Amino acid sequence: MELVAEITHWVPAMKLLSLALAAIFVAFGIAKFARYEQDAVKTLVAGHPILRFGPKLMTPAGFSIFLGIVELSTALLLVLGIFFPSFGLLGGLLGVLTFLVTLSLFPYVQYFEEEAGRLFLSSRGQFLMKDFGLLVACLAIAHHHALALV
Repeated sequence: MELVAEITHWVPAMKLLSLALAAIFVAFGIAKFARYEQDAVKTLVAGHPILRFGPKLMTPAGFSIFLGIVELSTALLLVLGIFFPSFGLLGGLLGVLTFLVTLSLFPYVQYFEEEAGRLFLSSRGQFLMKDFGLLVACLAIAHHHALALV
């Protein structure tokens, strides 16, 4: 416990959380430039009443790349927020918006494995469930930076 206390003394938890979220946004943002992810995005949004138009308006690759740019921008803002609270606030809010949009897919995808029953999440269900935690983490970052600005 002393080691954890020492680390958080020198690197506060919100900075670590910002860096962890930035790493997640970088990883998912870069993936949006790959064909496999572009196909997955197209399939994932196909049943959504609004998002399904994204691949049609921009092409599937263009829509996925647009999402990747948003995610990479969020990562940059989160890292800059370590030094400048206004950037951290923007990064946190953009992260919240990103995960709210992602979670809006929940009613339109099959998130349980049909063969295994309702106790077992599908890969899409797992993908969406982790976004609940990431949404709250981005909300905490936004809140932290909003308090720093007042």
